[in-house]
Amino acid sequence: MTPTAALNYLASRKREHDLYVQEKKEDTRYGFRLGELRLLLRPNEKVETIKAVPACPMPNTPHWFAGMINLRGNLLPVFDIKQLLDMKSPGLPKWIIVFGRDNRAAGIYADTLPSGVIVDRPADVRPHLHDFLQDCVENTLMQGDNMWIEVAFEKMFEDLRSRF
Repeated sequence: MTPTAALNYLASRKREHDLYVQEKKEDTRYGFRLGELRLLLRPNEKVETIKAVPACPMPNTPHWFAGMINLRGNLLPVFDIKQLLDMKSPGLPKWIIVFGRDNRAAGIYADTLPSGVIVDRPADVRPHLHDFLQDCVENTLMQGDNMWIEVAFEKMFEDLRSRF
């Protein structure tokens, strides 16, 4: 093979690889587990994850409101969605997923960190969920046999705020 042919061959292989990587990136979403629920973040949704810490409980609040924590000098309300949905799971939550920024932020306890999920197709049926969560579902997608639920988290937090 001539040097020019070798360079052309390598350039064409790189273009094929770049197209494949770009195609895979577009299919990749991020999701996390909350008990048996698999929740997807919406595309381009920015979150922060921190190790779970006990929240300072607030008097006269619902049992599913874990309380407040200090996050870089701001008070962060933290919600325990598993408590709200009456989900039983062993052990303490490991992570807090933080949505929003500064004084417009809120967090929820989660069992796993968000990780990449490549969804195959839309779900054929919509799952029966607690009324609270049903109103916040934007989409249901499948990854093999696993159903992932895409949630509008800002709508979920608005709903939680109205329940106080």
